[in-house]
Amino acid sequence: MNNQLSRKKKILFGLAVCFAFFSFLELVLAVLAPDLGWKAEAPMVREQIKAYLGKGELWSDEKEISLNFSIYRDDFDLLWRIRPGLDVEITDFLTPPDYRDKSRFRIRTNSSGFRMDFDAGRNRAGRLRIACLGDSHTFGWGLDAGKSWPSVLRGLLSADRPDAEVEVLNLGQPGFSSAQGILLLREMLETCEVDVAVFGFGFNDNLKAMESDSTLMARRKSAAGAVAWAAGRLRTAKLLACAFGKSPAAAAEGPFGCRRVPAEEYSANLLLAADECRRRGTRMVFLSVYNGYRKEMELAAETAGAGFVDADEIARGIGGDADSLDSADRAEAEAALAVFGAGFLEANPKYLTHSDAAHYNSRVHLHVARAVKAAISPANSR
Repeated sequence: MNNQLSRKKKILFGLAVCFAFFSFLELVLAVLAPDLGWKAEAPMVREQIKAYLGKGELWSDEKEISLNFSIYRDDFDLLWRIRPGLDVEITDFLTPPDYRDKSRFRIRTNSSGFRMDFDAGRNRAGRLRIACLGDSHTFGWGLDAGKSWPSVLRGLLSADRPDAEVEVLNLGQPGFSSAQGILLLREMLETCEVDVAVFGFGFNDNLKAMESDSTLMARRKSAAGAVAWAAGRLRTAKLLACAFGKSPAAAAEGPFGCRRVPAEEYSANLLLAADECRRRGTRMVFLSVYNGYRKEMELAAETAGAGFVDADEIARGIGGDADSLDSADRAEAEAALAVFGAGFLEANPKYLTHSDAAHYNSRVHLHVARAVKAAISPANSR
């Protein structure tokens, strides 16, 4: 009997010592290393971009990685999201290396981690409120906030309604798929009234992945997954994962056997988003940007009676034609010339409409804003 009590005391004493040690280590890390860097703070971002970026030169430049991915934090429901209260200037890592010094742009976020300088209240209070949900294309990656299409849209709508207050919410989150977008849409609709929602997901859905987003989310919502996530939030666990985990370059070797969101699931997500909006009296517009599932989105828009805007078609339409530019369009075209120069643009005409390898420039954002404005006008309501 005494031996059993002695054994139990030893076990309890050992557990107490371990608890005290790790508690002390947590305290030390909280003081000396409050932020362990993007590898530890936002591991899901790293996992999801492997298939897209692979083992390119980005991974050899730790400074570039840190600047671009320290803006994210892990999120239990959404997998990750942009940090709240940011005010940082970063370099666009997708810009050609020789031009990265000219690609710096500022990111400011509100208390919810959205690229806005205000927090949306629940009630519209007579305002016209447009919610713009999407990925980095809606966020305005590579551009200052005022050049993103949601910001331009606000200016266009305000000019048409000088006596009315217009509120455009930029809820873009880089890297998001429609699986994450549905959750973000529900979060938004539960916290504020919205007249129109623009749903612009698709580019990331079609990317190759080791597991689909829905599989990752389901595993995290399981009891074991929730415990593992909670334990992973400890700084000690983050430090160990950072120290002993694979480097991004090594881990990027795969295997990538599926899409982040399969086509059938993508279509279902779009129809679900439209239904969520319909039940709350919110009009829906679908925005297709660099979308491998464009046909699925167009069909969903037709089925749901929603608006549809194709940014890629818009970009192809404006091309490099300088003869028919209005003053605003010409100013944006001249901005691209100032960054890249005539010689580079002549050899790489893609950059007449792009700010980097995967994102449109402010010129296309201007035209997208005009198209979205037309799509949400009363005359085009279905």
